Parts: sequence; structure tokens; C-alpha cells
Amino acid sequence: MRQPRDWKPVQGQWSQNAMMKAIKSVKDGELGIRKAAHTYGVPKSTLQRRIKKGIINMPASRPPVFTKDEEALLHDHVLEMEKMGFGLTIGDVCRIAFEMAEEGKIPHRFNKGKKRAGYDWYSGFCGRHPDLSLGKPEALSAARASMLNPTVIKDYFRKLGDLLKVTGLEDKPSQIYNADETGFSLVHTPSKILAKKGKRTVQARTSAERGENVTALICGNAGGTMLPPFLIFKGQRLNPGLTLNAPANTLFGVGSSSFIDAELFKTWFEKLFLKHIPPVRPVLLVMDGHGAHISLSTLKLAKSNSVHIYCLPPHTTNHTQPLDKAVFKSMKSRYNQKCEQCLRDNPGKLITRYDFCSLFKSSYYSEITMSNIVSGFRATGVYPFDPNAIKEEHLQQSTIEAQLTFEDDEPPADEISHPRRNATTVVESAPTPPLPPGNITVSTAVGSISQPKAVQSVQPTSTTVCTTTNSTTAAGPSPPTDSIPSTSCATPFALPSLHRDKFQKSLEKPVLRKKISTQKSRRITEGMCMTSDEIISNLEQKQREKDEKNALKEARKLAREQKRREQEQQKQQKLAKKKHSKHTRLRGIQNQGVTH
Repeated sequence: MRQPRDWKPVQGQWSQNAMMKAIKSVKDGELGIRKAAHTYGVPKSTLQRRIKKGIINMPASRPPVFTKDEEALLHDHVLEMEKMGFGLTIGDVCRIAFEMAEEGKIPHRFNKGKKRAGYDWYSGFCGRHPDLSLGKPEALSAARASMLNPTVIKDYFRKLGDLLKVTGLEDKPSQIYNADETGFSLVHTPSKILAKKGKRTVQARTSAERGENVTALICGNAGGTMLPPFLIFKGQRLNPGLTLNAPANTLFGVGSSSFIDAELFKTWFEKLFLKHIPPVRPVLLVMDGHGAHISLSTLKLAKSNSVHIYCLPPHTTNHTQPLDKAVFKSMKSRYNQKCEQCLRDNPGKLITRYDFCSLFKSSYYSEITMSNIVSGFRATGVYPFDPNAIKEEHLQQSTIEAQLTFEDDEPPADEISHPRRNATTVVESAPTPPLPPGNITVSTAVGSISQPKAVQSVQPTSTTVCTTTNSTTAAGPSPPTDSIPSTSCATPFALPSLHRDKFQKSLEKPVLRKKISTQKSRRITEGMCMTSDEIISNLEQKQREKDEKNALKEARKLAREQKRREQEQQKQQKLAKKKHSKHTRLRGIQNQGVTH
């Protein structure tokens, strides 16, 4: 039974030092048990029990179920699961504690019907480990968890550093830009408000259930200078009423879905970006790998104007994109506050698309400041260039132990790093004993793809054996390779100790079983400079192949239409001939009747 919050135990209201003195006086024959208990202020029954059982140095309360080392295992398991992205709830910790007690055959008073420890045990466990606290986690997609790992981030910074050296922009912040899009809804997100304590339903007014989205493309450089925004509304034609009270020099666009596409991005790049940046060249533009950003015509236009477009690794922009890191959150928060103030000052009014620019303008000028922009570039390590800007704690979600298998026996070495987009992935909980010989499986991190002929892992504290189809070798430092980096963390988990084996079933970790296809992916899987000659030539080759395929398709279509017209013409001719013969035969019959 869970004790009340203000409950205080009645036992243990005596000093441990007094108990030891009482025990000593009784054992030395100086005092009796009753007299010693009265003299030193300790319970007589407790003193009698401790003398009888030989207990001398023990706290007043009931001893914990687990020893200090056993609780340390559970404590470490809780932290490891949180790092992997599978954090444990209060119920999970209580359930694991019960399983540990049962598996280790430890005497306990846990609830065997519910098969879990009580809340009082959990409170004591947290009290003995004050570094643990209960918190609400932030949602993290599986793609971000696997891509945001040391291998991908290290390769990203290496290529970015090489590009900065080649272009000579290491100390030129005014020539390093970042551009990104974000969406604003006409139905704002209400802020936290004060209400009567205990009230179950707390509500705030909004304009509608679901609102229209407006896309804003924001761009700024590492020196803190911002370019005018680019606002995209849904529609076919731009109504002049939508542009009222907008920030100065704002560029407007319309689309079928209010989202940016290749044509709109080229319009922004040509009419706003190239027009407002200084004439000094070269210029570096850092952005994500959205399909609208990598059209061939835009890349050629950028290269002709000495603008280098660097594409960020996919699913890593929450830590590598400067505007995402330090600008957009505060700007959206201020936008929501302005919407709330507008509805509060105008009861009964609804926020429409014609009110957006005035609300956006106030939040834009108040939050798009030089300090915010500069801090975004600094926090992401773009400028000043810092490969260690992304902390280790942000990369820990990719440390899931995985068993990877190849679909083919011998996949080509240059195709291993490109998993097929429809590859089967199953996350399941499984123990981690040593791998049996003969399998093409290796303990590594999420998305890691190693060579099947010589599978190796990072050298841990003890010798690790990695198994391949041909031989079994001790793990050592991985040889240098020029292949595309895998989407994995390179640090495996340490092997379980002998003390941990006692609770191996209770403290097992999730294992990712993933099939790796040898087919190359068409998507961007790493950071790269999109205006390089190689990328543009590949896109031109793909465009030529696409044009040839479309021309062949159009030729086949014209041939089918010509054949259809010929068949229709032949059919008409046959019908005309048949009709003519029938008409001739009828005229012959009529002439014979007249003759008779």
C-alpha cells in the first residue's frame, strides 16, 4: 500500500551510536537489556533482537532488498536505456526490480500478484540515487535517432571544413549563409495559462479547428545579417490584400499546397538571394537536402554566380541547421503570443490569411536579431568552425546494439553503404550473448553497415570476437576506408560482466535486427556540396536519360495514336464499302421488280 505524501515513519527515531553503546554495555555485563534501553533511549525489542542475532552496525530502517552493487546495475541500466531512446517509466523500473529479485532469488516483499515492486520502494530507490529524476521526453523519430551519430556527424564536419578551406571562407562570416523554411498555421498553439487548481478542463480560444498553413523561407549569414523573407500562400493568384503590413522587401509566392517546390525556390534564389547578397564572392549557402533545393537549373545558376550550396545530412537538421537551432522556436513562440493578443483585443474576430503578415512582421523583427543568428551558427559549429559543437549527449540515441545481415552473400563493396529505402527493420528485445559462429552478424550501432568479408568492430576494454562467413578474428581498430560513412555510432556496448550475468534476463537491452540491401538509394544520405562538378554532371546525365526516356515514351505514344487512326480509317473504309455494296444490291433488286 502506497503511504500518504505527509507520512513519517515512527521507527528509527534513535541514534545509531546510542544503539552501539547499548549493545556494548550489555555484552560487557555493565547493564541489562531493559536498563540499557532506558539509559541510551533505544527500543528494548530492537536491542534484544540485535544482541541475539549478532547485528551491530545496521541502519534503523528495514534494509533495502538489493545490495549497493545490485542497485548500481539497475541504476546503470536505467541510464543506458534513456541514452538509447527507450527510457523506462516508474512502472517499468518497478517491474524490472521484481524480475531481478525473482531471477536472483533475493528475498523480497514485492507484490507477486502484480509482479512489480511498490511505489515506496521506488521512492527509496530514487532517494538513494539522487541523480535520477522523472521527466517528459522529447519525441525523436527513428530516422533522426539513427542518422545523428558520430560517424555521420564526423564526416559532415570533415567535408564542411574542407569546403571552407578551399573557398577561403573560414574567417568570412558575412559570406556564409543558411536558408530554411518553416510553417506558420493560422490556428496558433495556445500558451500555458493560470487557472484554478484542480480544474480538469482548461481551454483557450483559437480561430478554428484546423488552419491554413503559410510557409516562410528565412535566410541569414553568420555575421548576423538577415535577408528579406519569402512568404508562400496557398492559391493560384496572389491577392494584393495578402501583402499588407509585411516586412520590408518581402517576396511573395503562391502554390497549390503552400509548400515550396523547385520553381518557387528558383524564384527566391534568383530574385531575392542573388539580388540582396553583397557582390563579393564566393558565397557558401548551407541548407537541407529537400528535393526543391537541388534542381539542375538552380544548381547551374548558383555555380555561375560562385555560390556553393552545401547540403546537410538528412534527419540531422535539428542540430546542424543554424536557423532551426536558435531562431525558429523563439519566432514561433512570439507569433503564438501575438495571435493570442489579437484574439484577446478583438473578441469575436477570427485570424485569416489577410492578418498573417501583420502578425508575422512583429514576431520577425523581435526575434530575428543579430545575437540569435550568430548564436545559431556558433551552436551548430558552422562559424566559428567547430567539429565538436554537437555534444556527445545528442549522439547517444544511435547507440542501439544491432545485428545486421546482408540479403546477398557477397554484396559489392561500393554499394554496401546505401540501404534500400524499403529495407525491413524490426526492433525487438533480445539478450546479448556471444554470437554463434557462421553468421554474418556483428554487434554495432543502428544503421552501421560493415564489409561482409572482414567484419570488424571498435576495440573495447576486453577482447571481442567478430564472426564472418569465412573466418573468426579478434576485433581491432578498423582499417581506413574511403567508402561513404554508415549511419551508425562506432562505439559498441561493453560485454556484460559476471556480476551482471546474474540478472541477464531482467536487464536485457533492445537489439535492432536489420536486413541490409545492396541496392543503392536515390536519396541524399550524407552532407555534400551540390554545386560540385561531379554532382552537376550526374544530374545532367540523369536529366538526359530522363529526356531520352520521355522522348521514347512520346514516340511510342504517337505511334499508338497513328496506328489507332489508321485502324479507325480502315474501319470507316470497310463500313463505307459495305454500305455501298448493300446500297448497290438494293438498287439491283428494285430494278428487277420494275422490269417484271
